[in-house]
Amino acid sequence: MRIRRNLIVLIIVAMTLPLLPVAAQESPSEEDALGEAPVITTNIPGMPDEDLAEDLPDDSEKVTEEAETVTLYALIDDAGTASTVSDAALALEGVVAASSTIGGLEFTDLVEIEVMGTDNDLVAAELSRELGVTVAPGNTTMELAGDLDFDDLELMTDPRQKNQWALKNPETEGGIGVYGAWSRTRGKGAVVAVADSGLARGHPDMEKITWRNSDETPGNNRDDDGNGFVDDMYGWDFVQNDNRPQETIGHGTAVASLIAAPQNGKGISGVAPAAKIMPLRVCPDRSCSMQAVLDATIYAGQNGADVLNLSLGGEYPNNHPDVAVIRNVMRRVQEEHGITIVA
Repeated sequence: MRIRRNLIVLIIVAMTLPLLPVAAQESPSEEDALGEAPVITTNIPGMPDEDLAEDLPDDSEKVTEEAETVTLYALIDDAGTASTVSDAALALEGVVAASSTIGGLEFTDLVEIEVMGTDNDLVAAELSRELGVTVAPGNTTMELAGDLDFDDLELMTDPRQKNQWALKNPETEGGIGVYGAWSRTRGKGAVVAVADSGLARGHPDMEKITWRNSDETPGNNRDDDGNGFVDDMYGWDFVQNDNRPQETIGHGTAVASLIAAPQNGKGISGVAPAAKIMPLRVCPDRSCSMQAVLDATIYAGQNGADVLNLSLGGEYPNNHPDVAVIRNVMRRVQEEHGITIVA
């Protein structure tokens, strides 16, 4: 049928050639003469549209570039106005989404707004005027604390507990006196989420302490536990948005070792050597985005972490709108899930 249809098309085209201007009646090239008939992409009068359906491009498959958006947060003083602000934001041009439900949690003091644009500060200022509330730009970055990196990991490949004076010495001498606590517990059953630069799971101190999501089946490309993350067997990478929170600079692994390195004769001992580490990658380098930290905080609470460690810092004043957003999200996650957040 395809061959017959092509022959019909060629016959009709040949019949119309005498009607075309001389300049249009160019001789076909040798390649055209020997190759396949050119595809006709215009409708010929009298021929049904469906006869050309196979040759016409499918408009439904056209790739369109999505407009860039930014995520902002409206700070709500009156708990009863969150829905009002959300509705007002949705009525504004350029606003893609607005909701007081963030990461599955209902907020009374925050409205998350997604709006078309690229300049967070400019868009936040415009929305503040339109909505009559403070809108945080949501573009704050934090820095990893301390100078831990892969060089420090090299020091952890030999038994070094005897050199960890802080574990033994009492608080009055600058230590934490953890030896006394070990007689009662070493952290068994506790899950500590570490929002940092990832985790080197191949490191000898990390092999047995990485948290495992028992509600997820590995490698089936499904969100088995319905938490919104596919195959998150060992935490999540909020930088690359995938299930491989692999270490990049060493800071996260060093922090995790200080927290929960096992007493296995292969390095230092963590403060809670029987605890599990939930790795959450939020920093591609020493700079960490506010949005990644917020997402990781909510993930840690929703997925059973008892403690969230954030070895991060910044030089933003306490009255900065983004600081208020971070504080509100952390407080809400603590209220909902009972997680302890430390920095």
